[in-house]
Amino acid sequence: MREIELEFKQLLDASQYEALMEHFHLRDKKIINNRNFYYDTANQILKQNNAALRIRHTADNKEITLKIKKNLEENIEINVRLTDNDIPNNISVKELPAEIKEIFAEWEITSDLKLIQKIETDRRELMLDEGLLVLDKTYFLGNVVDYELEFEVTDYNIGQKAFERLLNKFNIARNTAKPKIARAFEYSKKLQ
Repeated sequence: MREIELEFKQLLDASQYEALMEHFHLRDKKIINNRNFYYDTANQILKQNNAALRIRHTADNKEITLKIKKNLEENIEINVRLTDNDIPNNISVKELPAEIKEIFAEWEITSDLKLIQKIETDRRELMLDEGLLVLDKTYFLGNVVDYELEFEVTDYNIGQKAFERLLNKFNIARNTAKPKIARAFEYSKKLQ
Protein backbone atom coordinates (compact mmCIF):
# COMPACT_ATOMS: atom_id res chain seq x y z
CA MET A 1 0.00 0.00 0.00
CA ARG A 2 1.40 3.37 -1.06
CA GLU A 3 0.84 6.36 1.19
CA ILE A 4 2.14 9.87 1.76
CA GLU A 5 3.62 10.47 5.19
CA LEU A 6 3.58 13.96 6.70
CA GLU A 7 5.50 14.10 9.95
CA PHE A 8 7.60 16.37 12.10
CA LYS A 9 10.52 14.84 13.96
CA GLN A 10 12.38 16.19 16.97
CA LEU A 11 15.32 14.73 18.86
CA LEU A 12 14.83 14.91 22.61
CA ASP A 13 17.08 14.49 25.60
CA ALA A 14 16.09 12.04 28.34
CA SER A 15 14.51 14.71 30.57
CA GLN A 16 12.38 16.14 27.73
CA TYR A 17 11.26 12.61 26.84
CA GLU A 18 10.29 11.94 30.47
CA ALA A 19 8.42 15.26 30.74
CA LEU A 20 6.33 14.45 27.65
CA MET A 21 5.72 10.89 28.89
CA GLU A 22 4.46 12.29 32.18
CA HIS A 23 2.35 15.12 30.75
CA PHE A 24 0.52 12.93 28.22
CA HIS A 25 0.24 9.91 30.59
CA LEU A 26 2.02 7.75 28.04
CA ARG A 27 3.23 5.25 30.65
CA ASP A 28 -0.39 4.07 30.67
CA LYS A 29 -0.22 3.38 26.93
CA LYS A 30 0.82 0.08 25.45
CA ILE A 31 4.47 -0.09 24.37
CA ILE A 32 4.79 -0.92 20.69
CA ASN A 33 8.14 -2.64 20.22
CA ASN A 34 9.47 -2.24 16.68
CA ARG A 35 12.41 -4.33 15.55
CA ASN A 36 13.71 -2.80 12.33
CA PHE A 37 16.10 -4.42 9.87
CA TYR A 38 17.48 -2.16 7.12
CA TYR A 39 18.83 -3.26 3.74
CA ASP A 40 20.75 -1.71 0.86
CA THR A 41 22.85 -2.79 -2.10
CA ALA A 42 26.62 -3.12 -1.76
CA ASN A 43 27.05 0.24 -3.52
CA GLN A 44 24.25 1.93 -1.50
CA ILE A 45 21.88 2.69 -4.37
CA LEU A 46 18.96 3.19 -1.95
CA LYS A 47 20.88 5.73 0.10
CA GLN A 48 21.85 7.56 -3.11
CA ASN A 49 18.14 7.78 -3.99
CA ASN A 50 17.17 9.13 -0.52
CA ALA A 51 15.40 5.86 0.20
CA ALA A 52 15.47 3.10 2.79
CA LEU A 53 14.17 -0.46 2.73
CA ARG A 54 13.27 -2.07 6.03
CA ILE A 55 11.56 -5.08 7.46
CA ARG A 56 9.71 -4.20 10.66
CA HIS A 57 8.56 -6.70 13.27
CA THR A 58 6.01 -5.83 15.92
CA ALA A 59 4.15 -8.20 18.22
CA ASP A 60 1.34 -8.69 15.72
CA ASN A 61 2.68 -7.56 12.37
CA LYS A 62 5.59 -7.95 9.99
CA GLU A 63 5.93 -5.70 6.97
CA ILE A 64 8.44 -4.56 4.42
CA THR A 65 8.58 -0.83 3.75
CA LEU A 66 10.26 1.21 1.07
CA LYS A 67 10.48 4.81 2.27
CA ILE A 68 11.45 7.51 -0.23
CA LYS A 69 12.15 11.12 0.72
CA LYS A 70 10.00 13.09 -1.72
CA ASN A 71 10.70 16.64 -0.48
CA LEU A 72 11.12 18.56 2.76
CA GLU A 73 7.48 18.10 3.67
CA GLU A 74 6.69 14.49 2.84
CA ASN A 75 7.84 10.94 2.24
CA ILE A 76 6.38 8.23 0.08
CA GLU A 77 5.95 4.91 1.86
CA ILE A 78 5.17 1.58 0.28
CA ASN A 79 4.14 -0.95 2.95
CA VAL A 80 3.51 -4.62 2.26
CA ARG A 81 2.50 -7.06 4.97
CA LEU A 82 4.69 -10.19 5.18
CA THR A 83 3.64 -13.63 6.37
CA ASP A 84 6.87 -15.42 7.24
CA ASN A 85 8.94 -14.60 10.33
CA ASP A 86 12.40 -15.02 8.87
CA ILE A 87 14.82 -12.09 8.84
CA PRO A 88 17.14 -12.73 5.93
CA ASN A 89 20.70 -11.45 5.74
CA ASN A 90 20.18 -10.93 2.00
CA ILE A 91 17.06 -10.15 -0.03
CA SER A 92 16.79 -11.00 -3.70
CA VAL A 93 15.13 -8.30 -5.80
CA LYS A 94 13.11 -11.05 -7.49
CA GLU A 95 11.46 -11.89 -4.14
CA LEU A 96 10.30 -8.33 -3.39
CA PRO A 97 6.65 -7.26 -3.69
CA ALA A 98 5.70 -6.02 -7.19
CA GLU A 99 5.24 -2.34 -6.23
CA ILE A 100 8.76 -2.20 -4.74
CA LYS A 101 10.24 -4.13 -7.68
CA GLU A 102 8.82 -1.51 -10.07
CA ILE A 103 10.72 1.29 -8.33
CA PHE A 104 13.87 -0.81 -8.13
CA ALA A 105 13.61 -1.38 -11.90
CA GLU A 106 13.51 2.41 -12.40
CA TRP A 107 16.68 2.69 -10.31
CA GLU A 108 18.21 -0.28 -12.18
CA ILE A 109 18.67 -2.29 -8.98
CA THR A 110 19.18 -5.94 -9.83
CA SER A 111 21.65 -7.10 -7.19
CA ASP A 112 20.77 -8.60 -3.81
CA LEU A 113 20.22 -6.32 -0.85
CA LYS A 114 22.26 -6.90 2.28
CA LEU A 115 21.31 -6.38 5.91
CA ILE A 116 23.12 -3.20 6.96
CA GLN A 117 21.61 -2.20 10.32
CA LYS A 118 19.37 -3.38 13.16
CA ILE A 119 17.44 -0.90 15.30
CA GLU A 120 14.92 -1.52 18.09
CA THR A 121 12.37 1.07 19.21
CA ASP A 122 9.95 1.24 22.12
CA ARG A 123 7.11 3.43 20.90
CA ARG A 124 4.12 5.01 22.61
CA GLU A 125 1.36 6.80 20.69
CA LEU A 126 -1.46 9.19 21.49
CA MET A 127 -3.98 10.66 19.04
CA LEU A 128 -4.43 14.40 19.53
CA ASP A 129 -6.84 16.68 17.67
CA GLU A 130 -4.09 17.88 15.31
CA GLY A 131 -2.31 14.56 14.70
CA LEU A 132 -0.65 11.47 16.13
CA LEU A 133 1.90 12.14 18.89
CA VAL A 134 4.60 9.47 18.96
CA LEU A 135 7.39 9.10 21.52
CA ASP A 136 10.24 6.76 20.61
CA LYS A 137 13.07 5.41 22.71
CA THR A 138 15.45 3.78 20.24
CA TYR A 139 18.29 1.34 20.85
CA PHE A 140 21.09 1.28 18.29
CA LEU A 141 24.11 -0.98 17.92
CA GLY A 142 26.90 -0.11 20.36
CA ASN A 143 24.52 0.48 23.30
CA VAL A 144 23.49 3.90 21.97
CA VAL A 145 20.01 5.11 23.02
CA ASP A 146 18.22 8.19 21.75
CA TYR A 147 14.80 9.78 22.20
CA GLU A 148 12.53 11.19 19.55
CA LEU A 149 9.20 12.95 19.21
CA GLU A 150 7.30 12.36 15.98
CA PHE A 151 4.11 14.17 15.08
CA GLU A 152 2.20 12.61 12.18
CA VAL A 153 -0.39 14.83 10.50
CA THR A 154 -2.72 14.98 7.51
CA ASP A 155 -2.35 18.73 6.85
CA TYR A 156 1.19 20.11 6.77
CA ASN A 157 0.42 23.73 7.75
CA ILE A 158 -1.96 22.88 10.59
CA GLY A 159 0.44 20.20 11.80
CA GLN A 160 3.43 22.51 11.72
CA LYS A 161 1.67 25.12 13.87
CA ALA A 162 0.51 22.48 16.36
CA PHE A 163 4.00 20.97 16.51
CA GLU A 164 5.60 24.36 17.15
CA ARG A 165 3.05 25.09 19.92
CA LEU A 166 3.91 21.74 21.51
CA LEU A 167 7.65 22.47 21.46
CA ASN A 168 7.08 25.98 22.86
CA LYS A 169 4.81 24.69 25.64
CA PHE A 170 7.60 22.40 26.86
CA ASN A 171 10.39 24.90 26.14
CA ILE A 172 12.08 22.51 23.69
CA ALA A 173 14.49 24.12 21.21
CA ARG A 174 14.05 22.86 17.65
CA ASN A 175 16.41 19.95 16.92
CA THR A 176 15.09 18.18 13.83
CA ALA A 177 15.72 14.45 13.94
CA LYS A 178 17.25 12.75 10.95
CA PRO A 179 15.72 9.40 9.98
CA LYS A 180 16.66 6.56 12.33
CA ILE A 181 18.75 4.81 9.69
CA ALA A 182 20.81 8.00 9.14
CA ARG A 183 21.33 8.37 12.89
CA ALA A 184 22.34 4.70 13.11
CA PHE A 185 25.11 5.28 10.56
CA GLU A 186 26.30 8.40 12.41
CA TYR A 187 26.40 6.54 15.73
CA SER A 188 28.28 3.59 14.24
CA LYS A 189 30.90 5.93 12.72
CA LYS A 190 31.54 7.40 16.20
CA LEU A 191 32.11 3.89 17.57
CA GLN A 192 34.82 3.08 15.02
